[in-house]
Amino acid sequence: MSENANLEQKDRTTEELLQAMDELKKNSVPKEKYEKLEKDNSLLIKQLADGSGQAEQNETKETISDEELLDRAFSQNGRSNLEHWTDIIEYRKRKLVKGVDPFIANTTTRHTPDPASYAAAERVATEIEDCIKIADGDPAVFDVELGRRLAEPNLPFLK
Repeated sequence: MSENANLEQKDRTTEELLQAMDELKKNSVPKEKYEKLEKDNSLLIKQLADGSGQAEQNETKETISDEELLDRAFSQNGRSNLEHWTDIIEYRKRKLVKGVDPFIANTTTRHTPDPASYAAAERVATEIEDCIKIADGDPAVFDVELGRRLAEPNLPFLK
């Protein structure tokens, strides 16, 4: 009788082990997939530590055409200055890759912008990008920072 009890115990243990293995298989991830996820996660952690995660994040966003980006930048649908300028800077970056700076007046055969114009456009873009970074998503901070950086124009006095 003790032999039958031992066999029953072994059968139950085997069944339990098989059920446990089936459960593990259902809740497990293939090793290749796990290693890929682990690599991706370590890359993301490194990017966050380096502060370079923003560029990667922008690449994963849904891409829209340049025209749609420009239309969105100038739409008045309750968007903040931060949202407008973020889209405008993104549009400029895309156009610069194509060899065109939208912050410079159109070039014609009669007029070619001088290097000072390009330098001034770059200064403007850099200031706006700095305001966007400082704002860190807060439209009110962006407005204050942009206003702080704007200089009063030298207007002639009327007599």
